[in-house]
Amino acid sequence: MELTLSRDCAIQTDLLTPDGQCLYTIFTPNKLTIKTTTITKHVLDEDGHTSQESIELARINWNPFGSSRLVYDGKIVDFSRLMPGEGMLNRYVVASQLKVRKVHKNNRVRCLAGPDGKAYKWRMGWLTSYVCTQPAKSRALTTDPRLPYTSSSSSKVQGSLSSSQECSSRASSRAGSQHS
Repeated sequence: MELTLSRDCAIQTDLLTPDGQCLYTIFTPNKLTIKTTTITKHVLDEDGHTSQESIELARINWNPFGSSRLVYDGKIVDFSRLMPGEGMLNRYVVASQLKVRKVHKNNRVRCLAGPDGKAYKWRMGWLTSYVCTQPAKSRALTTDPRLPYTSSSSSKVQGSLSSSQECSSRASSRAGSQHS
């Protein structure tokens, strides 16, 4: 499944199918105090189109002075345990259904295993981020400093139909188009 962010802001966006149907909404109110991001899934009507109904999937309670917390499936998980941002290299962490495989020296790149059992690479840029599938034995893809962060107007979140080679070629084609 391929989903596209409607905006480059990962905490204030809709996740859209290739035909423009909104499946998920990520909403964070603009507040100066502690923020909470809500992730909702839109219910499809009988025709398979997005209805006005939605189901809350998760909440992220951001904490600027400590570990932020994810509330998902009735569980509360500290982000410092779920996806550590610093610490020893090649540290393995397991939390709920999401497993962080390795934390590389570049703390802006994470390797994850989703509930579907597939491995994913999440490359977090300063302005945008993207996720793509990754073969279990491919370490070069996750540590290659030549892969640029996406700078297009809509970031892609790649699901089970993507491959690491497609991710690599997309990143390479982006790099070529940025220098033109």
